[in-house]
Amino acid sequence: MDIFGLKAARRSATRPQMGERSSPGASDSADAAGAPLDAVTIRQLANISISAACAGRGLAATRLMQCLHNLRPDCIHVLTVRAIVLCFAGHHQEALKLLNTAKPCEADAAAIIAATKGMALQGLGRHAEAYVLLQSQANNMGPAGELARECLLESAGPGKPAPN
Repeated sequence: MDIFGLKAARRSATRPQMGERSSPGASDSADAAGAPLDAVTIRQLANISISAACAGRGLAATRLMQCLHNLRPDCIHVLTVRAIVLCFAGHHQEALKLLNTAKPCEADAAAIIAATKGMALQGLGRHAEAYVLLQSQANNMGPAGELARECLLESAGPGKPAPN
């Protein structure tokens, strides 16, 4: 069952449909490595996955992210969103294991992985380790900082001040 249209997206991105002519540059959705999905499509599917997880559709969300990860195992965005979805679905240990396989080559990628690891550790009840990772990213102005601050506020609980 292909409820998110991933098979169709992959098919259309990798070869011409019936009646279409293949021409040089026709498949702009494939990057230099021959990836079947472009960055915009990946972000859209990742957002659908997060929305599904937040709506209680954890199984559908984790399946979608598994498919994306199979298609783009080198994409840090896919890996981190997959880990976040796993955390939303209550699979914190699996998320942490996945994040430990990451090999970020940029500072921004390392930051979001650290923040996501903090989220997974927090879900496992390893609050001291989570706090160290989350606090290290809390001043980051990008997505890593946003995630870290959100997790730190959540760990403070209602009516409690956020940790400094």
